[in-house]
Amino acid sequence: MTDTRDRAQAIAASILDAFRDGLIPKTLATTFLIPLEIPSARWSLRNRLLIALAGHHDARGFRQWKEVGRSVRKGERACYILKPRVGPKVKATEETGETEVAPVYGFVPVAVFGFDQTEGEPLPEISESSARFLEELPLRTVAEHWDIPVAAMPFDGAHAGFYKTYGSPEDRKEIRLATASQKTWCHELVHAADHRLGGLRPHDRGRDRVPEEIVAELGAATLLEFLGLATQEQHAASWNYLLHQQLSPSATLTLAHQLLERTSAAVALILDTAAEVSVGADVTESLVAA
Repeated sequence: MTDTRDRAQAIAASILDAFRDGLIPKTLATTFLIPLEIPSARWSLRNRLLIALAGHHDARGFRQWKEVGRSVRKGERACYILKPRVGPKVKATEETGETEVAPVYGFVPVAVFGFDQTEGEPLPEISESSARFLEELPLRTVAEHWDIPVAAMPFDGAHAGFYKTYGSPEDRKEIRLATASQKTWCHELVHAADHRLGGLRPHDRGRDRVPEEIVAELGAATLLEFLGLATQEQHAASWNYLLHQQLSPSATLTLAHQLLERTSAAVALILDTAAEVSVGADVTESLVAA
């Protein structure tokens, strides 16, 4: 009993630590895209937050994973959620009459494991209906115009989203999001624009070349400002990158210019495409009305 109580207290303390360390907003955002088909979608917000803090989006117990043809790999360490300790039902009187309630006498830690800690049969694709916010993403028409599908994915503990390309800008592409974060969406859309402009060149990553992640971060911050969606969060990634290079003032200025040029080109392409699509839609609507 003492071990159970200590573990439950440690779980509660981990949530407070997350508040103290400023991890709550980013972690909380990952809980909004849990597909309705998985068990954790029906868990309490606290338990969904606990598995997100542990780096998981889809977490289940041993038996639950067995039911879908997967098993926990040997040596994997569990994370814990809190299951209510419910007593027998008792009668209670309310305004609407007599009813039965089951009192909660505390919480019991329950071991669960994340998807990436298991092996076996693949899980079904996440349905579009599980990602409610995807349909209302700003500038989504840009991705559609570029034939880039946008869908939700489970949080793997490391990536809040990704832009994936299968070759040249003309080949198949996709954007996947594991968080209801406008910043993550804008970040991946900037990657797509940068790719169309020839900016994503994996074999050309010298010290004098701006990394694509810095371009995407600055581009996302710029788009959020343009859309009126910017938050109080500090967008210091680009400045920290320039300082970290430890170059001479003139070389730093040259690199900053490259960053601005490449980022501006990507953002301009997104906004120009959005305007182009909007005009096309207006023309089509006028023709239909006529």
